[in-house]
Amino acid sequence: MSTFRHRYGLQLHLYFHRITNSLRKLRKSTAVYYGKHLLCNSYKERFIVFILIDMRSCCYCETWGVVVASILGFENMKTIDPEQYEHIVFFTGAGMSAESGVPTYRGRGGVWSQYRWEDYACQDAFDGNPETVLQFHELRRAAVLACKPHSGHTAIATLEKKHPRVTVVTQNIDGMHQRAGSGNVIELHGSLWRLRCPYDGISEDIGERYKSYKCEKCGSWLRPDIIWFGDMLDQGVTSEAIAAIRCCDLFVSIGTSGVVYPAAGFPRFAKENNARCIEINPEANEMSSLYDESIRDTAGKSLMELFGRGARPSCLLTE
Repeated sequence: MSTFRHRYGLQLHLYFHRITNSLRKLRKSTAVYYGKHLLCNSYKERFIVFILIDMRSCCYCETWGVVVASILGFENMKTIDPEQYEHIVFFTGAGMSAESGVPTYRGRGGVWSQYRWEDYACQDAFDGNPETVLQFHELRRAAVLACKPHSGHTAIATLEKKHPRVTVVTQNIDGMHQRAGSGNVIELHGSLWRLRCPYDGISEDIGERYKSYKCEKCGSWLRPDIIWFGDMLDQGVTSEAIAAIRCCDLFVSIGTSGVVYPAAGFPRFAKENNARCIEINPEANEMSSLYDESIRDTAGKSLMELFGRGARPSCLLTE
């Protein structure tokens, strides 16, 4: 027991006792690990007990009073030395921003469960009532500005300062990576902090409210530079992202299922270069099998643990 405690820490040691005591109360004769489930055989029935400890799948086998732990995504959590890799790509999705409190667009409690995207997030809506659409996006900007980058954003930004080649490819439009200090960011779906004139191009506009709804040069309505429903991805931006992924040797996907193309092809593009592929996501998805390693935890915690000192700002490092 002391070895287990030393190896996995006091917190998990306490969880260990809590779960094994529960098993004894259930009067199970044996428990056999099967996939990511705990398959318990009693004298009369068989059922599956799902156990999630500290966002990591764990299993316990109880036979003749001996308890064995098999910990997925924890035992394999070894610190990565960034200097061993020439080019690191981080691919981030909604889960990355959700940790900062940024409201997601889809899913339970998401923006589109409260608003109709047909009224606020498509070209037809903008053409019909541009002022209403711009006011809606000002609400989104205010919500994002009320949130702050978390330790995962900081870890990536710190790595970029210390490593010659770090690229962030993100599906998020909130600019959290830039606020944390990242400079090499490819935004697949655009940005809340840019506006687009049909004649005079793209301009940056940072703040809760837009400086102007119309172009100062030609008077045209300014459209948020975001990929809306019905829009095609910018081919130049997509090509830039794919080019970066194809030449990386470490690909880390964070907080995204990546099931829709072109994102679904990203881990395969990385594999073409024999890149090491790591997934950080509290939940598995249909793309998880493409990765060499999966970490079932939050980005803020996992990135700091995964990259160790390399992800910590200099002011936090102590000898």
